[in-house]
Amino acid sequence: MSGQSITEKWEYKTDIITSYDGHEQRIKLRQKPRHFLSYDYPAMDSMQAQWLRGLGRMRQSDTYYIPMWHSPVHLRESHIAGSALYIRHEDMMALDNCEYIEIFVRDDVNQTGVNMVRQVYEYLDGIIGVTKGINKPLNKLNTCIYPLKRCSVQPMSGLQYIWSNGSNVTHNFEDLLLIPTTVHIPYKYLSDYEEYDQWNRWSLPEEAWGKQVLIIPPQWIEDSSVSLNVDKNIFRLDNETGIFQYDLKNTKSYDIHTWELNLMNRKSINNMIRFFKRVEGMYKSFYCPSWVNDINIIRDIEASQNYIYVDWNKISDFYISNKRNKKFVIFTKDWKCYGLEVWTYGYEKLPTGEKVGKIILKNTAGFNLSVDNILMTSYANLVRLDSDELQLNYETETVANVTLVMREVDDV
Repeated sequence: MSGQSITEKWEYKTDIITSYDGHEQRIKLRQKPRHFLSYDYPAMDSMQAQWLRGLGRMRQSDTYYIPMWHSPVHLRESHIAGSALYIRHEDMMALDNCEYIEIFVRDDVNQTGVNMVRQVYEYLDGIIGVTKGINKPLNKLNTCIYPLKRCSVQPMSGLQYIWSNGSNVTHNFEDLLLIPTTVHIPYKYLSDYEEYDQWNRWSLPEEAWGKQVLIIPPQWIEDSSVSLNVDKNIFRLDNETGIFQYDLKNTKSYDIHTWELNLMNRKSINNMIRFFKRVEGMYKSFYCPSWVNDINIIRDIEASQNYIYVDWNKISDFYISNKRNKKFVIFTKDWKCYGLEVWTYGYEKLPTGEKVGKIILKNTAGFNLSVDNILMTSYANLVRLDSDELQLNYETETVANVTLVMREVDDV
């Protein structure tokens, strides 16, 4: 049996104490994220249907080794014989905390179908060492290796009968996060981003202004894929007699960005999980470009100047009272990016009589840039995730979608 609809969830736990003026104190209550899996199982015969129903009746303290159907490991070269399996490097991350593997061989490439379970005794760079050698050839074209994780079966939400012999059910599992004492994958596969075609095309830094940077952009699959809400730290005082006023706890606004991301390969899925673990759910703040054209720069930038001209001459009317001096990123047509910090907003009347907006920078620009080379200028908001959960909905083993909600914060 294999899952047809698969959901994977990672979950931290953060306690947030918000002060009157909007500043947050965040306390991490879970050192490592919990790991949940959800698989759709359609029974193909009466025996499988009985098995599915039996899983739902197990004691909650019983555990099962569950193949990670969403994260198969593939051979990078065919196996002849021996105890070493040479696998693709992008599949190493799936083997974290995994002491056993199950090897499936399909019968569609001039080979007899077979499956076997092996215990792992070591992980090297792109190599799995198993305790019992495999003395038969494995073709890389039709061999799948599934990590086995020890899980508990969560209470069943409901099973659908398909006539008298069939069943269809979604089983939910919780990874017990048992850490083997004997085998560990190299740490770089847990910590370092993997590069692939179009990855970080503008070479955004992984850290800037002392914080992590989310360098994964949205894809704009639909108009609703990217959205913005603006929250304010206010309280409405209303005695319901027609008189009301607002208690302004502070003058700042808080951007809330919602992105629906489509992760189109295994490396992009791995990088999203790595980022989530880096910021530890809602615990750590990070910088995130809006990836929209928030500012239209209308004059060339010189390295020695500490201001830029923009086309919106009333920008100060809306931003100067906000007291949030944002940072922003300029993306160029030749695939570079530049970060700048705002000091304040204003306007200027040029000798031509044209009135333009003016953004005063905290420091001099430090680079020369032609306005014709600017693709877009996006605010880089200091944000945190608005949820301690990262839910990956898998379409295939290499395609998943995820929704991120990011809330602007006042961290220093």
